[in-house]
Amino acid sequence: GGAARGGAMGDEYWLVAAKNEGAPGEEAARATFEALRREMSGLADCHRFEIPELRVGTLEKLMAAGDLLNKVDLNVEAALRKIERTFEELKSGGLGENAKLGVNQEPAAKYVENFRWNAAKYPTQRSVDELIRNIVQSSAKTEHELKEASTAFQEKKQKVQALERQREGNLTVANLDEVLTPLIDPSQIHDSTYLRTIPILVQKAKEKDFMATYHKIGSDLVGYGPDDDRDAVRGSPVVPGSAVRVTQDKENLSLYLITILRKYYEDFKTAAQTATFLVRDYDYEASYETVKRLELEGDGVDQLTLAKQEAESAKYELQTWCQNHYGDAFIAWAHVKAIRVFVESVLRFGLPVNFCAATVKPIKKSNEKKAREKLAKLYARLDARGMMGAQPDEGNNNNEELFSYVSYTIVPEHHADK
Repeated sequence: GGAARGGAMGDEYWLVAAKNEGAPGEEAARATFEALRREMSGLADCHRFEIPELRVGTLEKLMAAGDLLNKVDLNVEAALRKIERTFEELKSGGLGENAKLGVNQEPAAKYVENFRWNAAKYPTQRSVDELIRNIVQSSAKTEHELKEASTAFQEKKQKVQALERQREGNLTVANLDEVLTPLIDPSQIHDSTYLRTIPILVQKAKEKDFMATYHKIGSDLVGYGPDDDRDAVRGSPVVPGSAVRVTQDKENLSLYLITILRKYYEDFKTAAQTATFLVRDYDYEASYETVKRLELEGDGVDQLTLAKQEAESAKYELQTWCQNHYGDAFIAWAHVKAIRVFVESVLRFGLPVNFCAATVKPIKKSNEKKAREKLAKLYARLDARGMMGAQPDEGNNNNEELFSYVSYTIVPEHHADK
């Protein structure tokens, strides 16, 4: 298709077809091909592109097929390019830089040069309409499967990123099961009926201040007076001397553990916030249980490691899927091109079918103009409008120019780096 016109990425092949001189048959086709090869000598490589006789039906049907094929060509190529792009994006890591996509274990370009109609996949006794319909259906199915496999991989990748953010992120949002529990020595926890050990976040700049005053936070919360007048003396629910610094994050927050009287927890949280310290809800025992359970479920690995393993295996599956489906997608696209050449040739040169198709690949980009000029001379005898007066589709996005011979382009592989 025209995606490759101007600054072609990868190698551009021209699929050309011309009417044979003389009676239909292999001899006439061979003569047409030999004349083409002689003309292109030193300018372009040529290979026969053999297309069997397809069932075309009426002229109306044929013209309708020609219009439809332009759209099908673009859609089938788009599905193919999506596989290529996905595969390229996955190459870093995974199957390694040398992993390649191919058609029957060969590069796609080789398949184009040695094209043979696949009668098992596309039986020639079926009408052109039916062949197109089959290609469209399988292409849609391929695109759908690719989307599902890509989505599965993306979701697993996002899970890893979320867990990494939690782990590396600031302590106000970090998952304490992951960042705190593994660092705690059980002797630092004083949870009981009356006491509760809690994590409190302190800005680096205020640590000194915190250490000097933390035992006074919420100093009006608890009555410490004699039995007959508890409220005579008020104080803080914090156990003096209980502060232990456990960890810090990249954003200059430090996490301390302090122990307080359990029943004043909610009020203490509010008081701490007023003093610009943040208390995080945390229960060491429950957290420890969660960590152990996840390790068991994950064969002894933590959530992040497990998520990474799952993402890695989804990536491998996606990559393998691309390798397994690329060949079929490319074969389908090459057959769309073959059907286009056939339909256009019949519209131009009439029946009985009597034309020869070939791939012409200019040896270098600078040869293209000269090669086109020589083809124009070689096929000057052919009228560009052809027998049936077939005009190329005006809405043709493929930018296929109108020559006196049939001409389409096929670019086996897009290389982003070219």
